[in-house]
Amino acid sequence: MLISQRHKFIFVHVQKTGGSSVWRALAPFCDPADFELMQRHRLHSHSPASQVIEALGRDIWDEYFTFAFERNPWDKCLSLYYYQLQNWERYRKPFRPRQPTFRQWFYPYGFLVKKMRPSIKMYSVDGRPCVRFLGRYERLAEDFAEVCRRIGIPAVQLPVANKSKLRETGDYRPHFTEPMRRRVERVFRREIELLGYSF
Repeated sequence: MLISQRHKFIFVHVQKTGGSSVWRALAPFCDPADFELMQRHRLHSHSPASQVIEALGRDIWDEYFTFAFERNPWDKCLSLYYYQLQNWERYRKPFRPRQPTFRQWFYPYGFLVKKMRPSIKMYSVDGRPCVRFLGRYERLAEDFAEVCRRIGIPAVQLPVANKSKLRETGDYRPHFTEPMRRRVERVFRREIELLGYSF
């Protein structure tokens, strides 16, 4: 997450949704006191909304412009695979193949990691989304420009951050078997319903 007391915004960083780029673009608009506040309350880059509200209070949450970004869950799943493949020395364990295929990564490891659990929990309280604005990765530049407009800062060009160098651009769908497709659909059912995503 990221907070600016001067510009009165709170950004909830959902993994693999362009959040690192958003964080880097907005960090220059934050003051040292903002980072000190985060550190004092033990808030980190991926702190969920519930933790932020518990730490800072509901009044601040309701007063500030709160926002997050979401992404097509099948595309997000594939993105995480390539990100971890690129950084495999950090993620691999003795029982995992050195260079796993997407299917080898997906079964059984893919859904055992925190990042592949329903991301709606990041920006929800009591099961309901609580951010004022939920942008889409698929139109990241446009939605980020809207964020800049709402918090009253000049439109900022998003830097490229945490982009996998291994993933080829193109359609994510050929990577999924039907059982894999259905599993993602089950795990991310609420995100799919909320934003109307489809395979």
